[in-house]
Amino acid sequence: MPVKLEDIAAALASGYPGQDTAGVAAEFAEILRIVLPALTEKAGAARRQGSTSVEEVWKAIRGESEASFQAALDEVGRLRVLYAASKFMNNKAIGTMITQAALSVAGGEEV
Repeated sequence: MPVKLEDIAAALASGYPGQDTAGVAAEFAEILRIVLPALTEKAGAARRQGSTSVEEVWKAIRGESEASFQAALDEVGRLRVLYAASKFMNNKAIGTMITQAALSVAGGEEV
């Protein structure tokens, strides 16, 4: 069963300061919708280059993923985008959840 973007957004929002968790989660879901195509492409390339586990793929793509989050800056507030990008790059749990979603999309599944 693939990871759902709403679940990832909720995980991001749960650690974000503030009272409006639902509103923040909606913004994180929008960020994920924007960046997922670029991350899917990178995840697919990492898989083709021999990365077999979700964690290996995440490690292969996280260092060059900052540019993937740039597109979200036009749609969502800068602080939220930076938070999501930082969590993707530095938090194994969040990073692998997003990577799993990207791999699911690369495999033709809906997330």
